[in-house]
Amino acid sequence: MNKKKSFHKVTSFLATCAGITAACICVLLIYSEYHSARSKFDIHNREVQGWEACRQANPEYYEASKKTVSSSRQNLVEAKSNFWIRIPKVQLAGFLALGAIASAVVGYIAVWSIFLLGRLGLHKFNAWLTVRLQGCPG
Repeated sequence: MNKKKSFHKVTSFLATCAGITAACICVLLIYSEYHSARSKFDIHNREVQGWEACRQANPEYYEASKKTVSSSRQNLVEAKSNFWIRIPKVQLAGFLALGAIASAVVGYIAVWSIFLLGRLGLHKFNAWLTVRLQGCPG
């Protein structure tokens, strides 16, 4: 009985650690995607703003660089259309919370499943080995 109780305590502790770790990793991955998209958007936005300032300060150079300006504007349009840029901050927070909760639950269940299946497999192997060893002449 004591072994069973300690098994449950250890498994619960490890499952909780795995759930917390999975939640942290999920939040970091989601935030990394958001941060990457936001950085690209900011870079392209500053580039277009720079070309607008150039258009006012040096119109000849601006006209000579029309192809580059067009490319910069296209990059900004693509950056604006990114899913992570378009969603509101509240929805981003919801994604982070939902991802953390879901990954914590999955991590917790996964550890319990691994330990229980491992324990069951160990019992099956032990029973098989006992039968085999009893059948061998001593």
